[in-house]
Formats: sequence, structure tokens, C-alpha cells
Amino acid sequence: LRYLYLGETSIGEGIDHFARFIETTRTLKTLDLSYNAITDESAISIGNAIMVNRSITSLCLKHNKIADEGLKSLAAGLVSNSFLVSLDVGGNMVGDEGFAKICTVLSTNNNLIELDVGDNQIGVDSAIMAADMLRSNTALCVLNISDNPIQYRGVMSLADALRINETLQVCYIGVDSLGAEGMQELT
Repeated sequence: LRYLYLGETSIGEGIDHFARFIETTRTLKTLDLSYNAITDESAISIGNAIMVNRSITSLCLKHNKIADEGLKSLAAGLVSNSFLVSLDVGGNMVGDEGFAKICTVLSTNNNLIELDVGDNQIGVDSAIMAADMLRSNTALCVLNISDNPIQYRGVMSLADALRINETLQVCYIGVDSLGAEGMQELT
């Protein structure tokens, strides 16, 4: 088994038992648990399992109920996991505190190449942290930070970092309040 889609299965409550499978699987490469109402508590179990897993390269947790504590645990899992290259937590309830942890980890973790944090509650300060991370990260190729309230100042910080970062190939920013001046800065 290399790809497992368990989206929309209401697995949220039973994730603790499933976490044991995540810890021990040796063949699974892609795990998609989107649309399951997974909370911080369940994300913590997944983060702990990711710490020891050595096969999963892509983890999709989009459109759940993961907030800061859950993302902090997933970020902690990345510290000791050099196999996970794609993490999708778009459409959750992640704020600045959780995103700060992932930025700190990605400043030194050069394994993750795709990160989707679109459609969360990440603000200006997080966009500035992402820009700082992008100045030192040499692995991330795709970043989706769209549909977050990062405002003009956050976009400008990202634009400055994108001028320096030579690795990032795709960056979804998508801010309604960018305006003509902001577009000019990005180009």
C-alpha cells in the first residue's frame, strides 16, 4: 500500500489508534486525512507518529479543525523526520503561534519541499516570519500562504525574501487587499 485516502471518513476521534499504524508502516508514501474534523488533540497524535515514521513522504490534513497546538506538534515531528517532503494543512484554523513554530523548524529543515497553509488565520507577523524563513531555507519549492490576512506589509516582506530565495518555484499569496502598488512590488 503506497497511497491511502481516508478523507471524509470521520476518523478524527479514532486517530489515536490509527497513529500506531502511521508509526509502523514501512510502505505507505502518501496519507490523505482531509475533511475529517481532526482537532489539535488528534494532530498531536499524528505529529508524534510522524516523529518515528520513515516512509510517509506526503501528508494531507486539509480542511480539518487543526489550530496552533496541532501545527506545533506536526512541526516538532518534522524535526526528527527527514522523509516527509509535503505537508498540506490548508483550510484549518492555524494562527500565528502555530505558524511561527513551522517557520522556525523550516529555517533549518531542508527536507520539506511543499507546504500548504492556505486558508487559515495567518496574519502579517506570520508572513514576516515566512519571509525570514525563506531567506535561509534551501529546500522549499512550493508555498501556499493564500487566503490568509497577511495584508500589504506581509506581502512586501515575502516579496523581499523572494528576491533572495533561489529555491522556491511556486508561491501562492492571493491577498485581496494587495492593490496595484502591491502587484508592482511583486513584479
